[in-house]
Amino acid sequence: MKRTISFGTVGGVEIAVGGSWLIMLPVVALGVFAGIDPGAGSLFGRAVVAGTGSLLLWASVIAHELGHVAAARRQGIAVKRVVVFLLGGYSEMDLDAARPEQEWRVAAAGPIASGVVALVLATAALITPASGGLDGMLRLLAVVNGGVAIFNLIPAFPLDGGRMLRASLVRRGRSPVAAGRIAKGAGMALGFGIALGGLGMSLLGSGASLVAVPAGLLILGMATAADSTTHLLPITEKI
Repeated sequence: MKRTISFGTVGGVEIAVGGSWLIMLPVVALGVFAGIDPGAGSLFGRAVVAGTGSLLLWASVIAHELGHVAAARRQGIAVKRVVVFLLGGYSEMDLDAARPEQEWRVAAAGPIASGVVALVLATAALITPASGGLDGMLRLLAVVNGGVAIFNLIPAFPLDGGRMLRASLVRRGRSPVAAGRIAKGAGMALGFGIALGGLGMSLLGSGASLVAVPAGLLILGMATAADSTTHLLPITEKI
């Protein structure tokens, strides 16, 4: 991510945002706004809820990455910064000397953080008055964070589960190169399957499924480009 804007630091770690995410913020806000029942409140109130929702989604991505950061720091791994971009974010950290169990813990911390955020948002939705669609927006974000947590546990690069798979294979005696190739292959299969499934569903009449095609191709491309000869790859997630 070459072009980023720094938003300050959290616990000494820089938080940067890519230009693509800044473009997506109003798009996400418009999407949330369109999904709010016009009868849920005034135009201004619904606009505030939509804007809040887009910012909370941004904060959710950062929370996921800070889960990785916290786990890395507990094990003495240096962290440079967190970058949020179009489809998620990544954490820049020095993982070259990390042991397999450290890799596993750092990777697992992101989905755990997203799961905690999902529970917090779901609880907040239960006690929040239905003003301007705020409760519905919180429920939606809870579902999104829960989905991010579950999706990232799939054992395939470039997802967190792929790194967990790789670490587990290395601990069981596989070489880092062989373990990386297995996780990389799983990621390529996953990306191809998502893209093909989305295309197939769209041809069957589900137009909304077409959005899965670029997502699948992105996963396929990232998995294909992954260097399985390195000990560890940068921690990267998508939503």
